[in-house]
Amino acid sequence: ALWVHPIEQPLPVLMVPLIGGVVILLLGLLLNAAASWWRGEFTRWLQLEAAIMVLYISLIVSYFSAASLYISGLALIWYLTGTVLQSSHAVVKTLAAAVGSLLESMFQLLINTISFVRVGAFALAHAGLSLAFYTMASATNSMIISFLILLIGNIIIIMLEGLVVTIQTTRLILFEFFIRFLRGTGRTFRPLAAPDTLPSPQPSPRGR
Repeated sequence: ALWVHPIEQPLPVLMVPLIGGVVILLLGLLLNAAASWWRGEFTRWLQLEAAIMVLYISLIVSYFSAASLYISGLALIWYLTGTVLQSSHAVVKTLAAAVGSLLESMFQLLINTISFVRVGAFALAHAGLSLAFYTMASATNSMIISFLILLIGNIIIIMLEGLVVTIQTTRLILFEFFIRFLRGTGRTFRPLAAPDTLPSPQPSPRGR
């Protein structure tokens, strides 16, 4: 049994995937840090992307503690300073572009985070459909008909929601997680090929 009734208490069911989404996005940002290290761009990551990650975390924590907004202000200054250090253009022009880029990045993270709520919505839909079939089964006086309703209902629910959840979770991983660290650059993938000729076996010392 669940620790809460999903129909009567839907907020915890929606909050669990939301927290999971935050963890997944943070993991993607950390993988981006590792990729920047491998590409030799870790200094740029520290000056820009690290500030975005700190700002993202502090804004989430501000829901529980308003004191973290001070960290958000420091992260904002951190990002603007890093942008000026990374750019060779005029300071005013650089700062204007940096503000726009930062707003875009934060809106993307916010939207990506909220997208994970749909997983909880599917759980609520599952609970609602299950309750509907259970109510139909309870309304009959025949045990056989009640069993068939529950059996067919569960088959329909599993097939329908299995398809929908598979599609949506795949979309979440592709468009909310992988885009945080994957880049369309690098070396061309060349699969390993089998050698044309195999080396002849060497005779053992005992056979000589």
